[in-house]
Amino acid sequence: KESGSAAIRLLLAGQERFFEARVSTLWSQREKKLGRVIVFQDTTEHKRVEAALRESERLQGVLEMAGAVCHDLSQPVMAILGYADLVAMHMPAVDPNYPKIQKILEQATKLSEMNQNLMRITRYETKRYMGGNIIDIAKSSQPETTD
Repeated sequence: KESGSAAIRLLLAGQERFFEARVSTLWSQREKKLGRVIVFQDTTEHKRVEAALRESERLQGVLEMAGAVCHDLSQPVMAILGYADLVAMHMPAVDPNYPKIQKILEQATKLSEMNQNLMRITRYETKRYMGGNIIDIAKSSQPETTD
């Protein structure tokens, strides 16, 4: 090949580094091939910046989705909690429906807590689910810890 380029990944001193190698043929004035020049350019930082940008864009999408879900979900959940609480306050504990109302309150409270977690998402974390990955809401909404 007279000229071209290739992406190269190397492990140097235990660290992954990325390079772009470009090859150009040197010709004399009489069009005689003199040799080749190979230039290596370290593109590691460029790759890291690209990866950080992709991560940022992915997080932005997650945050926008979570915000939309939270907005649409919060009012119906609050209405269910409010009305179930009102019914429970006016229902004697011996009523056969009392345990059912308590279950509605318990489950609506869980739904409200999940909604709160969605609102606290600050980073993109995934977990395995049915052969693929899904957003791990619990991890994504917890503050990052530094070791």
